[in-house]
Amino acid sequence: MNLRFAVFILLLLCLQHGLIAFAQPAEQETEIATPAPPEEIVITTQRTKLQLRLQLWEAEEKAYKVFNSFNDEKRFDIKCYLHEPTGTRIKRQVCTPEFQLIATREHAQDFMNGTQQHVPIEFAIASQLGDYRKKIKQVAEEHPEFLNAVIEYTEKRREFIEATGWESKEPE
Repeated sequence: MNLRFAVFILLLLCLQHGLIAFAQPAEQETEIATPAPPEEIVITTQRTKLQLRLQLWEAEEKAYKVFNSFNDEKRFDIKCYLHEPTGTRIKRQVCTPEFQLIATREHAQDFMNGTQQHVPIEFAIASQLGDYRKKIKQVAEEHPEFLNAVIEYTEKRREFIEATGWESKEPE
């Protein structure tokens, strides 16, 4: 249902049942009328794809903030940002651990400088993935707040997929 139409109907019902009154002449102000109890109006709507996407992003960001608060190794801190891939105007949230951002940054600097001073990006990332996964597992086992945030994110992701039929083809 159109939101404007729903608000208009709600306003009409409020006027009809005396919930909204306009100024009356002074002689009529002395009368005290007890208004009839208002009818209950329930307005239901489905969440839009954008609302679901935003809730999904918030849940993901919350999970990683909780992880970062318990993580004691800065290289495993996770940062989230919005990315707009070339050729599309659809932004998507990307959350990346610090060690991967550093490897990407060093690789880009090597490319721009025309040098090969650093380790190849794939090796730099792959060499730390095992420790990264262990750290995530450790934080989840020691801090139920993180585990609960991950569960909340998983539920939001399921809701989004069910409502939109979309599922990322990219590795998690």
